[in-house]
Amino acid sequence: MNLVGLFLSLLLSAAFVLAECPPEGDAKQSDDQAQNVLKNRDADSRGSVKQDVTIDDLLADPNVCDSSVAATITGWVMEVKRGGEETANCHATEADEQDTHIALAVNQDDPKSKWVIVEVTPRSRKAFNLGGTDKLHDQILGKQVTITGWLFFDQVHADEATLTAKPEAKFIWRGTACEVHPVQAIVILNQ
Repeated sequence: MNLVGLFLSLLLSAAFVLAECPPEGDAKQSDDQAQNVLKNRDADSRGSVKQDVTIDDLLADPNVCDSSVAATITGWVMEVKRGGEETANCHATEADEQDTHIALAVNQDDPKSKWVIVEVTPRSRKAFNLGGTDKLHDQILGKQVTITGWLFFDQVHADEATLTAKPEAKFIWRGTACEVHPVQAIVILNQ
């Protein structure tokens, strides 16, 4: 196969990663597969919304993070960026096949140690007509939003979160490992 053929083959295979990526992703361990199934939910969460959850609730108590229910939370968008390669998305490298990480805070001057991360997944982006990372960045960065989606405790980030990190943890970049993941609706409040 020549270089052009190889390039086209790689391009086509990348374009179909999401279509071929199962809900458990490409994780090998059963615990990781189960976590990925929760991350990749595309079932409409609106019938399971717990209206009384706030960012402060998520920052105060890890038990609030019940993956069987959804929440609607309101906060200021501090950051919007690509999530990168991960097992949940079969290590996809294309932006539209990766999660979008959005950091929310109660106040516009809150430090990272008080941020809650919410994630738009490729599946939720398509199922609920949410934009890609660049579009979301342009639309919501610096604005106050209400986010609706499934609650999810991302154990991978427990030692990077103020609420659950061990005393010897060196890198704290979020307030809690509890996320809204996947996000299924975003409403801008201060247009």
